[in-house]
Amino acid sequence: MVDPFYMLMLMHQLGSNYVVWDKSSHIDFIAPGNSKVTARMKIPSAEVITIQELAKDGEAVFREYKVDIVDDQQKLIATVTKTLYIRLRKYSKSKEQASRIETPHTE
Repeated sequence: MVDPFYMLMLMHQLGSNYVVWDKSSHIDFIAPGNSKVTARMKIPSAEVITIQELAKDGEAVFREYKVDIVDDQQKLIATVTKTLYIRLRKYSKSKEQASRIETPHTE
């Protein structure tokens, strides 16, 4: 239910100069969901600035995000913890990832 969203949100906020990958997920199931369930995910702009600062020298950055999944009565159903890997693309160890932004495509 929440798997790609933190990664996609950060990819959008950081832009194409960064590699953002899902590293891991952990789900704590609390109660059965017998109705519509929802999750609200936010990444504050201060978090984006922190990531940019941590990644500026080419270091890999690992950030953890937690999100609660609740039912229509706001009863906690599950808690998901996501760990993301973030790095400036030019420092990425994956040649394909690094060249995607730096090398123009010629045929």
